[in-house]
Parts: sequence; C-alpha cells; structure tokens
Amino acid sequence: MLRGTALNPFGSGHHARMFQVEKVNISGVTQTRRLWIDIGTRASGELEASKANDGAPPCHLFLEPTLYNFDSRLRLKKRLPLKQMVLIERLHSDDRRVNLVFTSQECSPDEEENIGGLETTYTLQFSQKSRRDEFLDVLHSSLKHV
Repeated sequence: MLRGTALNPFGSGHHARMFQVEKVNISGVTQTRRLWIDIGTRASGELEASKANDGAPPCHLFLEPTLYNFDSRLRLKKRLPLKQMVLIERLHSDDRRVNLVFTSQECSPDEEENIGGLETTYTLQFSQKSRRDEFLDVLHSSLKHV
C-alpha cells in the first residue's frame, strides 16, 4: 500500500490521499481524524459513456477538489471544497501543525447549507513534520485544479 493512501471511501474513480491527524478544536481538545484530499476526479465509468453520446461530458460528472474529514470510525464529519479555503498557515512554533481556514464567501446559501457550514478553521497536528509537509504538497497540488 502506498504511503498516504488507505481504504479510499470514494471508489476506484477517485484519486484521494488519506492522512491521519489530530484535529485541535478551539478549546484545545484533540480528536483523531482521517482527512482525505480528493483531488477532483470524475464519476467512475460515467464520463466515457457520456463522451460516446455527444463528445462532451456533463458538468455534474466532475467533482471539485475537496477535503473530507472522517472520524476514527470513518463517519463523515465535514466536506470542505478546497475552492473555499482562504488560508494555509504553517505554525513556526510547531513544525508538525498547520491551520486551514475556510470561508463561505462567494458560496450560494443552498450550497453552504448542503455542505453544513463553511466558516471554519482547522488546526491539524501531524505525527511528524514530514507527514505535514506531504499533506501540504498534496493540498497545494490539488489547489492547481481549483
């Protein structure tokens, strides 16, 4: 198994990377989380079928780059479109931490309600600096598709 990938909950049509982290809430309490960065892939198998009909895939078959937050039992806690991320902050005081800030600006009320609220800051603690750096590399790579 490749490092950074495991039990892809999205199926074979998605290219997602998993990172186990400690998410620190505003009270300082840590929670083990599994974050998947879906780099914005297509719905499996449907794209080729749609291209055969008229040569152009329908828009709904493309999924935008998204950060998925699962708890330790793999229950989805939050889905955050990367286009709504406004800040990535590396903490100088701790080289294993990173803050991610998401906003609902330029997001329709229906979309925000469907996602479950976007005004959030994630403080993430990785087991090693190298894991944090790997996460940031994948995240930056995914942002090129936004």
